[in-house]
Amino acid sequence: MRSLGTLIAAAMFLLLMTLAITPATAEPLPEPNHIFINVANDAGVKYDLDGAVFGTEGNNDTYYIKADGGGLNELCLTADPATPTGQITVSDQQSGTFYVGSVGGKGYFDDVIMAVAVNGTIPDDFAVHIKSSGYTWTPSDSPSNYTYVTDVVDEVFTKEDFIYGPQVQRPCPPRKGIQPFVYGQNQSDTANTFQFMFVDLYAGNLLDGAYSGLDDEGKGAVKVEYTFENLETTAAFNVYGWCLYAGQGQGISWTNDLIDQARGGSNGYSVIGIPPVLTSISVSPETAEVAQWDGVQFTATALEQRGREMKNVTFAWSSSDETVGTVNEDGYFMALSPGTTEITAANGTVSGTASVTVTAPSVPAMAPMSQNRHIFIDVANDAGVKYNLDGAVYGVWNNNTYYMKADGGGLNALHITADPATPTGQVTTSGNQSGTFYVSDTGGRGFNDDMVLLLAVNGSVPDDFAVHIKSSGYTWTPNPVRNQPPTNYTYVEGLVDETFTKEDFIYGPQTWKPGPGAIGPVGLPLYEGQDVGDAGNTFSLMFIDLNAGTLKDGRFAGLDDDGRGAVKVEYSFENLETFAAFNGYGWCLAANQGQGISWTNQVAGIGASGYSVVGIPRFLTSIALEPAGATVQARSGVQLTAHAIDQNGNEMPAPLLAWSSSDEAVGTVDAHGYFSALSAGTTTVTAANGTVNGTATLRVVPLPDSGDDDWALPSATKGLDAGASRTLTYHSGPISTVIVTVAKKTDDLKVTIRPVDTLPVEGPSGVVYRALEADLSHADDSSIKEAVFTFSVPLSWLKEQELTTQDVALMRYHDGRWTALPTEFVEETDAEAHYRAVSPGFSYFAITAMKGGASVQTDAGSATTETPAPAVTDAPATVEETTAPATTAPTQKSPVPWFLSIAAIGALFLLKRD
Repeated sequence: MRSLGTLIAAAMFLLLMTLAITPATAEPLPEPNHIFINVANDAGVKYDLDGAVFGTEGNNDTYYIKADGGGLNELCLTADPATPTGQITVSDQQSGTFYVGSVGGKGYFDDVIMAVAVNGTIPDDFAVHIKSSGYTWTPSDSPSNYTYVTDVVDEVFTKEDFIYGPQVQRPCPPRKGIQPFVYGQNQSDTANTFQFMFVDLYAGNLLDGAYSGLDDEGKGAVKVEYTFENLETTAAFNVYGWCLYAGQGQGISWTNDLIDQARGGSNGYSVIGIPPVLTSISVSPETAEVAQWDGVQFTATALEQRGREMKNVTFAWSSSDETVGTVNEDGYFMALSPGTTEITAANGTVSGTASVTVTAPSVPAMAPMSQNRHIFIDVANDAGVKYNLDGAVYGVWNNNTYYMKADGGGLNALHITADPATPTGQVTTSGNQSGTFYVSDTGGRGFNDDMVLLLAVNGSVPDDFAVHIKSSGYTWTPNPVRNQPPTNYTYVEGLVDETFTKEDFIYGPQTWKPGPGAIGPVGLPLYEGQDVGDAGNTFSLMFIDLNAGTLKDGRFAGLDDDGRGAVKVEYSFENLETFAAFNGYGWCLAANQGQGISWTNQVAGIGASGYSVVGIPRFLTSIALEPAGATVQARSGVQLTAHAIDQNGNEMPAPLLAWSSSDEAVGTVDAHGYFSALSAGTTTVTAANGTVNGTATLRVVPLPDSGDDDWALPSATKGLDAGASRTLTYHSGPISTVIVTVAKKTDDLKVTIRPVDTLPVEGPSGVVYRALEADLSHADDSSIKEAVFTFSVPLSWLKEQELTTQDVALMRYHDGRWTALPTEFVEETDAEAHYRAVSPGFSYFAITAMKGGASVQTDAGSATTETPAPAVTDAPATVEETTAPATTAPTQKSPVPWFLSIAAIGALFLLKRD
């Protein structure tokens, strides 16, 4: 019959286990004894025998904790083998050594298993290296043939190996009470839990003096060496003895004592870890460049003294200059104005910083507006919007935009007028490139806190387009109370005084303006009589904040300005070639319609008003050639550039030009203005468009007479777009033309062909007819996609070499070797054979005798490579592949779960029965 103390201890163990259970990967052990345990060793248990004895399905790679007796006197943990009964050791060293000795009457244990427990949360990068050394033998009723083995276990264990817990008590013989993990532990504190694993030490221990020949340093004890990495709390070592033959039977029945019940006293070994201390904070990105009104997310990482990241640390974010930008509690930075600021993430006295440079906002890519209202609009003013408030109400944060709300009618109150005496306005179309108009208000509310001007230009906007806008009017602090009129307003002249250019048009091309109406992809007309459905009649749009509000004449006192409370707008266009339309928009902070823009001028029907300007189309008045005069050597050339001049004396895009030379015997000019000098004399080159033309006078001088082979022929061109081709012509030597195709946009390109009597490298194999150098200038090899050479060889030379017309190839020297280029025989004339060859670039070339080197059609991919020059050798790389055998990591078995509540009830039932 079980003793009352045993049953009480078992019941308490179960109740404490139940309280300590938390959802985790690891699971608590259900009882202090009569349980199977798994070990964390990759190789599993040393003696896989207990499952067959105590289980139901044979050996199962576990040990059985039987522990029916006392079991606290014979197994001890000691830091000194000279004291085999051990002691309580608490160390702050993260690596060390201790011993597991036998001091009982039996005098040995066939195997020792160690429990490693860690208090609290185990870090993800935790590791412990365990080495064990000791005696090993074949288990019997008494060891007789034992051998000492060094490092019988030498393994690293990690967080994933801790499969038991969290719990506050460890397995043990329960007769004298349940054992804790560390000496002095408060076992009633169910929040102070441990997770643990079992490590098979693969060695037994022998009682010193009872067995001969124990010459090891442990005197028969098992030596354990440990090294922790990233232990932050407390780790405890406890040990268990396993025997095959013992009075208590097979299995584990012994452990070290931590509750002062053993004859020799309590003994155990624990290690105090190194708690993480915040020492630095890293802010990422370290530097950032962001455009005004954009944002960037910063992240902070807390680092402890070993450089490891600390989790769940909060940061206080700040910006050193909040006029440049602000940062919220989550580290999101908002750029407000150009400049530099330092972002700080702090926790107590520890902080990290990052630097942010805010640049002027980039010009948005031009695109049509998505819909007619419920959208944000950007203004073209360098200073941005006057009232940066709408983003916070309708968006996420202030974003330097206005919100086009326009939920009501909004077409009756706002007008554009050329005469302030007529505040209801009119439709005005002017041919004047500068002028004045007014934006007025006649609505019931009688005011708008701010006015925004829309400028729309029809068709293509010239690159040199500009419009100067000057606005004058009243300004005040908007009242946040709905419909409350301003009382302290001031008239300011030149509130806006700014020039806007083509780059400021960020909306369009489109046919409509935003405003009231059903939400959709099309809005209101831009001017009277416009068909918004005419997709071919598009406009580019920009918005300009006039920085002034409107006041209704007669409603407000003291309106002595010439606009009578309206906003005065003065405009001046440069290079407006088509048609421009102005429209106005009203913004209010607190109106019946809500905050935002809800009003614009009506351009059609009753009450229509608007202001349009008809531009002056530019037309060609003269052409200037550059150079206007030059001296050119025969067999060379010069590139001429034509500048088209409009009626204002400004250069305009050049129209299609017809090029001609007055004396083509002296030189010719191609359709791109490249002049090729042929013979001595003077000629006039003309570029014409209709009746307008420009000329250049070119003088051609002869080449010096220095022999047939003393020539160097340059040929040049310019203005090539990616993929374009241009033919360069040569009037002496074997090369007649080079058709160059460029891989990218190339402004200038020149190729000079010159003879080479002695190559600076070893020549190709075979007889060489002519060696040449093709020199590329004003561009680099990356600009060239391909070059097609046309060349000729005298038939007499072919006859001398006993060659056919197909026994010729053009070879190129590149990367230390000669390569035969794809060469095609084109035709035979009276004295010459003509060929075409394709090259990927320029270098040294050789027209060479090669059997079958030329064909009627050569695949560019089938070029033949000859042996490289001796100075350059290319060793082929050999990669030898091997296939590693697949390995499967051992998987620890999970303990068989027991239902704690049922076991607890059963224990209480036994108590009651006893």
